[in-house]
Amino acid sequence: MKFEDRVIKHEYKFSDTEDLIVCYIEKNKPEITKISIKTLADKFFTVPNTIVRLSKKMGYDGFSHLKNALKEELSTDDYIEYEINKAGLHVNINKTLKLLDYTLLAKVSTLITKSKQTIVYTEGDNVPIVESTVKEVTLVDRKIMFYKYRHDLAYHTERFGDNDVLFIISLTGDKQVLLDACVLAKARGGIVVSLTHLSDNPLKKVADINLFCYSPPLNINNYNTTDRVTMQLVLRALTETHWRQHNLF
Repeated sequence: MKFEDRVIKHEYKFSDTEDLIVCYIEKNKPEITKISIKTLADKFFTVPNTIVRLSKKMGYDGFSHLKNALKEELSTDDYIEYEINKAGLHVNINKTLKLLDYTLLAKVSTLITKSKQTIVYTEGDNVPIVESTVKEVTLVDRKIMFYKYRHDLAYHTERFGDNDVLFIISLTGDKQVLLDACVLAKARGGIVVSLTHLSDNPLKKVADINLFCYSPPLNINNYNTTDRVTMQLVLRALTETHWRQHNLF
């Protein structure tokens, strides 16, 4: 997993100092591969253990592992990277499995259980997959409601209360109507959960909890053929987590 992808996945764990260190690393990758851990720590008036903890938060074994991973990224030829990224389903699934964060999934499950109502919303080609998932979750939680029309989304978010959950599923995460609904839900005391493709998208920035799959946009002959299997994979992991918390799985 590339450094930037790790940042998107794990940034909710970072302290203010760690945010600054991450920004510095992103802008100075060649330098980072050559400097010592003490030199990097000194730049931020902190200790080497801070760098080690940050590295481990991002899924590296330590700072040396982080440096070696950056070296590999910098030495990867653009064409080879293109060939890897276009490989399709097995690549998307493997990357999504690495993105699964069971701590976050358990947190979402708990929020759903404690909420007075949970609204799940998606549109378009996502609808059959999400609708099927909601049916499976309602086996243990009947207060979960699924909507696929924007007027339903607007109506119900207008009536949100404290700790109600709005779960928005959008691979692109860029539709303004969804962002507006999230802002309204949060203003009324609700909690927003998002599931998007791994990217620095607008929906990710307004949500309280972000879940990710790896599903880059794909068009063939001007037809949207974006992979939705990975979205279903994350939803299945959430469903099984919810069942486990109710001692049913």
